[in-house]
Amino acid sequence: MNNHDKGDLNIALHRYGLKVCWSCSSLKTMDEFCTDKKSSDGISRSCRGCRSADNRRWYKSNRSLARDMADRYKNKNPEKVAAHQELAKALRKETLFRPNVCEICNRECSVEGHHEDYLKPLDVNWLCRTCHNSVHGLSVSKGGGK
Repeated sequence: MNNHDKGDLNIALHRYGLKVCWSCSSLKTMDEFCTDKKSSDGISRSCRGCRSADNRRWYKSNRSLARDMADRYKNKNPEKVAAHQELAKALRKETLFRPNVCEICNRECSVEGHHEDYLKPLDVNWLCRTCHNSVHGLSVSKGGGK
């Protein structure tokens, strides 16, 4: 299937919450794709699995640049980094448990911790990716962006 055919097919599939990955040509649900504000539909062309593989390949060939970028982020956002680390530690030690239901839409799914205040690292809202993106002002629909 060529990319033009995938684009036409994706237009038809969107109303059913489905999309074809441009990299692996697999039919997947919309929550298996990342948001992309530059894309016409607000969703990346490649599924999370393919993007992850691409990111690993990029990291292997750009290790020093990746480390520099990570260091800059850590220096610019120390409160965020500390909050994320504290939350991860609590989940590992099982002093805090990740539920499997989004607090906004009540959908049973894999949820992410959302911090309203990074100075309260264990005070999080458990949200699905779609609701989490909405809270941050990102949109899965056309014209999204922060």
